[in-house]
This record gives sequence, structure tokens and C-alpha cells, in this order.
Amino acid sequence: MTVTDKKTIRRVQILDIVMMCLLYMIQACIFGFVMSYLLEKGMTSAAVGSLNAGFAVLAAFLQPTLGRISDRSKYFDWKKQLQIIAVGLEILAVLSLIFQGKIPSAVLFGLFLVSVNCMNPFVFASPFYYERFGISINFGRVRALGSVSYALMSYVMGLLITRFGIIAVPYTIVLTSALFSLVVWLLPRFEEKPLNYQDYKQRSDSPDDAIRGADKTPFYKKYPVFMSMVIAVFLIMYVFNVFSGFLFQIITHAGGDNAALGLAGAVGAICEVPMIFFFSSLAKKFSVGKMILIGAVGFVLRGIVYLFAANIPLAIFGTALSAISYAIIAPAIVYYADNEINKEDAVTGQSYMTMAQVVGSIAASLLNGFIYDHFGYTAMILSATAVGVLAVFFTLAALRRKETA
Repeated sequence: MTVTDKKTIRRVQILDIVMMCLLYMIQACIFGFVMSYLLEKGMTSAAVGSLNAGFAVLAAFLQPTLGRISDRSKYFDWKKQLQIIAVGLEILAVLSLIFQGKIPSAVLFGLFLVSVNCMNPFVFASPFYYERFGISINFGRVRALGSVSYALMSYVMGLLITRFGIIAVPYTIVLTSALFSLVVWLLPRFEEKPLNYQDYKQRSDSPDDAIRGADKTPFYKKYPVFMSMVIAVFLIMYVFNVFSGFLFQIITHAGGDNAALGLAGAVGAICEVPMIFFFSSLAKKFSVGKMILIGAVGFVLRGIVYLFAANIPLAIFGTALSAISYAIIAPAIVYYADNEINKEDAVTGQSYMTMAQVVGSIAASLLNGFIYDHFGYTAMILSATAVGVLAVFFTLAALRRKETA
């Protein structure tokens, strides 16, 4: 079907934008300040890293499983699962206000990480879902607004923590997760066959059979070139998670505090906006795979800057280089999955890309908390930069494999 009602179209466009913005506001609270929050509760950097890794393993297992269910189930589609996760996140947020001890805080923040990581592929898939019904949603621009929201929330959180203490983090999560739940509930779900249904790429003889899941070929065998890029993305996101998950250590090494941390997060997110905003147009002119390669090189450059970041301006400049690293990678991997994966496996493809990010987070958390505590700042940044170089070579290999496939 094609949605023609203008009010419905406008409503969906606005709600999808708001949902993306709220997702990144929640991420700013959790990803941006989980380290400082748990350090204040008495945990070490290595302990926080191990905690993040442990819960990320759970998220990595759940993401492709939930994605596969979404693609194959009529009832538990992306919207229904997102509703369930959103309600769970709100419950966790309320519990975090009640239980303030070190162990309860660690467990609850670990579950926060699982929830948000499982939400990502569903939120990212939503614009493409609605476009199939004739509702135009520019993912690049929606994602850019998400970065703006992340920037604003990072800055505001830094001010709130300075004014009210670290307790401001769970209070803010309560508010943003409640709003997120409301927006997801308001988004419509369409059950009829989508626009140009017969035109979507299918590898079975019958589109209807493919949508119902008749193709039993394992995902990794069905898309070997895509899985090669997933490995490259894992390495890239390893580096990203060092630079984002340990941004607190980067800022404190340069002589900063929580206010400087909030400012650095805000600057990095704002610098992402132009690239992400215009990415949809760039994706029509340039290979998305090659743009992933450029983003990988950008992370190597960030690592070099962080090695010499002995003051706040230089450290913030390093976060500003997100404009040529994460700002490219974030939309590129979503577009790459949408371009390379058949529509009957759309959410599963997004889930594998998100899983690569989570597994990168696991590795970064496990290794770099230990490296930082035992070998120091320089060793942590050097090792991350070396992985960035490796990511460049793996991305090149994935691109070459696609050319010869």
C-alpha cells in the first residue's frame, strides 16, 4: 500500500525524528557518563570495562536473534519489540533511583547498555520501513538531528552533574526513556504489502515465500561479502569505543573535569552533524563502502591527535575529528546494510552491524580498562590506533572481495 494521507505522513515523519533524537539523548546519558557514574560509586576503570563487556556479550547475542524474529514474525515486529524494550528501560531507570549502591548501580547500568544496544537496529530500520509505504524519511538528516540531540544532552548533563552531582544521570534517564516509550507507542504500524513490493530484491523465486522465511540459508552464507565488512566494522567500532567509552580518561589526562567531558561530547556530536546531514546525498554519488574506508582512516587520525592531547583544546580537537570518522561510519554502515541485504532480511542485516558495534565495545572495554589501569594512557591510545590501522586494511580487503565477487 501507499500512504497518501498528508496528516499521517507528517505525523510519522515527526515522530520518527523525535524517536531518533530521544534515542541519542538516552545514549548521551548512558554511554557518555557511565564511566564517571560508576567510578564515583567506587569501581575501577578495569571493573567498569569488564562490566560493559559482560553485558555487551548479552546484547551481542540478543541483537541478531531479535532481528531475525522481527523479520520473520508478524506479531513481534520491530515496533512491538521496541515497545517492550522501551518499557523495560523505563522500569530500569526508576529502579536506578531506588537502588544507589555500587553493585545495584553496576547491574542496572549494564542492563541500560543492553537495552539501548538492542533498540538501535529497530530505530535505524524504521525510516526504511516507512519509506516502503511511500513515507519519505531522509535517514541522514534524521540521524544528524540525533547527533545534535546527543550534543545538547552531553553539554546539559555536564552542567547538571556539576550542579547537582552524579545523581542527575539516572533522573535524566527516567525522563528521556518515558518520552521515548510514548513516541514509540504513537508511531503507526502498517500491515499491508509495501509500495513496489514486487521490486524489492529477493533471492527466492517467490517474494511471498521469502517474506515468510522460506529461505533457510544461514545468514553468513547468504551474504559472505557483507559479513567481511561486518568484521571491518567490528575493528572500526573497537577504536570508536576506546575513544568514546574512555573519553573521561582522555579528558582527565588533559586536565579536565565532568564539565569539560560534557563540552567535549557536545563538540564531537555537533561536528558530526554536517556530514551525517548530507550523507544521503553523498551516498548517491560515492560508494558507501569507500566512505567506510575514509571513516576508518579518520579514526587513525583521531588516535594520533589523542596521543599528543596534553591540554583541553587539543583533546576537544580530537573529538571534533568525529566529523571525518564516526560521522561517516554511523550512517554508512546503516546504508551499507540496507544496500547489500535483501529486504526480507533487512532488520537482521542492521542487527549484525549493530552486533559488530557491540562486540567492538566488548573488546574495547575488556582490553582497555586493563591497559589503562596497568600500562597507562599512552599505551591505551597507541593500541587503539594500531587497531585502527588494522581496520583500514580489513576494510580494503572487504571492498576488494566485493569487486571480485
